[in-house]
Amino acid sequence: MADARNHLVPASGETPRRQAIADLSLSINDVIIVANTTERAQKVADLGVSRPLVFFRLDAPSGRELEYTRDAETFHTVGEKPSLTVRQAAPAVRPANQWSQAPVNVTGVAPAIVSALGPQPWEHENGVITILEDGEYEFWLTLSMSASNFTVQLYRLADSKVLGQSPSSSGASFSNQAFANPRFYEAGDQIVGRVYPAAQQTLVPDSNTAPCILTVKRW
Repeated sequence: MADARNHLVPASGETPRRQAIADLSLSINDVIIVANTTERAQKVADLGVSRPLVFFRLDAPSGRELEYTRDAETFHTVGEKPSLTVRQAAPAVRPANQWSQAPVNVTGVAPAIVSALGPQPWEHENGVITILEDGEYEFWLTLSMSASNFTVQLYRLADSKVLGQSPSSSGASFSNQAFANPRFYEAGDQIVGRVYPAAQQTLVPDSNTAPCILTVKRW
């Protein structure tokens, strides 16, 4: 029988047996400590997915060790905010003295997803992020160009609202960043990054030395 905590325990008057102890152990939803994803996969195979499973993975980055799964395929980090990062995948010439989208689709090479953590309450296509659920979100944009003297901006398409904008880059800096603080967005809102170079420049593909990414995070 199941007790008030949904643990399987012997019924009143039931003859004690070893299987009752095994049933009790398997019905306790405690945190399972694993060394790595290989051991985690083995535990999932052993236990099945009749209920959510929670793991503490020792080789995970600090603060991201606690994970759970509902389907044995997708693992979520407990307490981590959902996020999505897309990157510029190919060079793109951006015209002088006007705003143009970045990251952007270039001759069939679309911005690529770098990482997607947790549930994804948005869609991404060709550098446009569409919010699917009302809620609080933040955005940041880091762009790198072939020269300096350019401004970057986070922009909402429906009402042409500027959500965040950088000062113009100068000197030897070929990267610039804009940030939009957490605020409420409605389902259907579409957000893009934009760049305004003083002279025609090339938006460079994202790399470790020249970041070119657009990120959204839900709060």
